[in-house]
Formats: sequence, structure tokens, C-alpha cells
Amino acid sequence: MDKRYSSRKQHRQDSQAHFLAFLVALACVAALPQTLPALSLTHSEALAIGKKIWQNECNGTVSGLTSWNEGENFASLGIGHFIWYPKAQRGPFEESFPKLISFIAKRGAKLPELLLGAGERPCPWNSRAEFLHAQNTQEMKQLRRFLADTVDLQTEFLISRLQNALPKMLAEAAPSDRANVQQQFERLASTPQGCYALVDYVNFKGEGVLHTERYQGQGWGLLQVLENMHGTSSGTAAVDEFARSAKATLIRRVHNASAERHESRWLSAILLRVVLLAGVSCSLNGQILFGPKRATPKPAMLKPAAPKPMRKASELISRQDPVKINTSLIKQITPDTVRIVVSLPKQRAYLMLGDQIVIDSPISSGKRGHSSPSGHFSVLEKDPDHRSNIYGDFVDHSGRVVRAGISSKIDSAPSGTHYVGAPMRWFMRLTAEGVGMHVGILPGYPASHGCIRMPPDGAKLFYDNVKVGTPADVGDY
Repeated sequence: MDKRYSSRKQHRQDSQAHFLAFLVALACVAALPQTLPALSLTHSEALAIGKKIWQNECNGTVSGLTSWNEGENFASLGIGHFIWYPKAQRGPFEESFPKLISFIAKRGAKLPELLLGAGERPCPWNSRAEFLHAQNTQEMKQLRRFLADTVDLQTEFLISRLQNALPKMLAEAAPSDRANVQQQFERLASTPQGCYALVDYVNFKGEGVLHTERYQGQGWGLLQVLENMHGTSSGTAAVDEFARSAKATLIRRVHNASAERHESRWLSAILLRVVLLAGVSCSLNGQILFGPKRATPKPAMLKPAAPKPMRKASELISRQDPVKINTSLIKQITPDTVRIVVSLPKQRAYLMLGDQIVIDSPISSGKRGHSSPSGHFSVLEKDPDHRSNIYGDFVDHSGRVVRAGISSKIDSAPSGTHYVGAPMRWFMRLTAEGVGMHVGILPGYPASHGCIRMPPDGAKLFYDNVKVGTPADVGDY
């Protein structure tokens, strides 16, 4: 995550107070029978949802807060990639950025000049080309700073939108479906894990109540997902059913879309995001994000167990699925048509052609304290026989290793030895600091000093099919 700016400390203190008051107000409103169910969120849990959505939409970076996707006619801004249309441009999707700015302004935050009157004025960039050309302007930098400093208020806006979604969905649903829609909403809203699923999806694909957001008469919003759910259990079971229903709903959307929209190119990434909904109770940056705390069991008075035989080191290495290749797709790709996606939670790297996986390889990313950086990168350098300039061995004149596994920044070479960097075959550099993808040991978990280790066959396949400039996305996919 990019470094936070420090020029708006007072605003953050004020907005935190607003946020706490907002959550109290939500609870009061939700207490009304048959209207809005209470959201079981503390202030820290709510902010965790906002940061998770920031990660989903922007890879958790400040630069990702201002985007304009290829093929779209609108800018996508803020942690939720809220839509802002230019003048005389409209589409089937709801414009949400002006509503966000009005919401933030009412909370007392000072708006940058660009956003003054944004509730009435259109997006100042008329095309994606104009938007990209303005990336390094002072105006754009101020916009990013403002968006980075108002993550808490944007989260509040997202939760407010969810609260307002239920009466809209009940009004749109068939009378015979309304009780089930409310029941499914309440199943999910009863836990932080379920609240995250609801907030993320309604921001991701909308409430499902607009008739302009239909393909062949069928919608893909939160309403449609809830209508296809019929369970009664809460907690993990509810979130799992929600993920299955969302997957089916989004596959149907792609099948119903017109051919010229080419929506199939996004399907793999969209479905991966939905699948990860069921895993939001897992760790994020080493911390447990959601889920009830488990009671620590008291030690029982048991007889000492017999010592187990020592296992070989190789048996302790977690087995990962091997490299998988789509043999039909690999014949179609060129270095100009592929991109790299690295999933840190899944410990997999994918070579993608559009939304289709061509090569799927196991990896080992950076361990705690040496995490692999997340974000949007590109291949900066290719070197088939690269060696590390930091980690390696001290060897003597005959090539015998005197000290192995040393750091050239910390350790001193014994007399008569010299440093030899660790081999990093099929190296593909992603950052100027030296992080890249290369051959390395894969123990089944993050274990590197920041690089992305790959098996020899996977690294060679990636190396042969990418070029300097190939896009690479690393993060929580």
C-alpha cells in the first residue's frame, strides 16, 4: 500500500468521529422492524471492509484511485472505482462519483478545486486518452491525495449505499420473492464477513434495480444474487451460498451480453474475485480480518505422547499443484498479447490471454518482513542467467562454498573468499529495486526475500512468452 499523506490529520480525526456517529445512526435505523437490518460492524471492521475493497479495485495503491478502463466511456475513481461520466456521455451503469463527492462534502471535508460542484458538473476529461495524458498533472495529484485521505468517508458512503439498497430491492422484487430477499440479506448482514460480501458486491455490480442494467431482460445486481439464494444458516454457510449465486449470476450476464462488448475477457478475473468472497475470514497482511474469536482451549491433563519419528525435510514441504498449460491457447499467444497475474493468497502465477489462463504455475512469494510488493507493474528486464547482488555465498578461489546463504549488505567476506550471487534463472524484473520472477525453491508458502520464485518449467514458459513491457499485476487476486 502506498504511503499515506500527512497533510490532512485534522480531517482524519474529524472524519473518524463522523464515522462513529454514522455507525450508531445505522444501528438506530436498523432497529426498525421489517426495514433495515442491523450491520454487525465495529468501526475497525468497517474500515477493514473499505481497505479490502480498495485492494480489490485499486490493488491498495494511491495510483489506482484514478483509473479509466480500456473500452469504457467513464473514469473510475476512489476505493470503489466510482463512475464519473464526461459531458454528453452516458451508459447503462449508474453514475456514483458525484453522489460520493456530495456525501463527502456534507461530512465537512474540504474538496479540491477540481471537485467543487462535482455533483452537477461532468467529468473534466472527455476521453480515456485525455485522462491518461493528465496522469502527472498537479490537478490529478491533488485528486489522488484527496481520495487517499478520505478512505474512511468513502467506506461510510459504501455502507450507506448498502443500507439504502434493501428497500429499493424489495420494491423491485416480485411480491412473492420479497420475504426471501430480506431473509437472505439479513443472513449475510448478521456477520462482518457477510457484510463485506454485501458491501463489495453492491459496489461491484449495483443493487440490480435499474432496468438499464439488464441484458436480455436479466439483471446481475445484488437483488438477482439474493433471489437465487434459499438457505437459512448464517455465517460461513451464507457467504459460501452467496459466492455460488454470484458466480452463476455473473456467468449468465456474460452469456447474455452482446458480442461487441467482449465481456468474456473479464470473466476469469470477475469469478476469481467472487470466489475470494468465501475466503474473507482468512488473514490479510498477517492479521485475522473477520470472524469470531475462537476461545483458547484450556490445557487438558494428558499423558505425554510418545515421540513421533523424525520426518525428512522433503516431507515437510507442502505440495503445490504443478504447472498447468492450456495447450490450445498457448499456440495462439505472442509476447504482445499476454499479461501476467500473480495471486499472493493462492501462491499462483497466471499467464493470461484476455481473461483466459494460458499457463498456471505455483510460486513462492515474499515471506513476512520481505513481502512481495502488490500493484500494477511491467517487465523491466529479462536475463536468462541473472544472479542476485544481495543474497548468495562466499566462495574461495577454487569455487568451494565457505559460507552459504549470506547477505552482501550485512555479512563480511572471510579472508580469501569472494561473493557469488544466488542464481536467479529466467529472471523477469518487475521493480527497479530488484524484485522479479525467477527459478527458486517452492516450499508451498511465502518464503522468498521479495521475489516471486517459480519452478524451472514454469519460469521458462513465462520467460519465453513475455517481453520487456508485458503488464504484470501482483496482489490479492
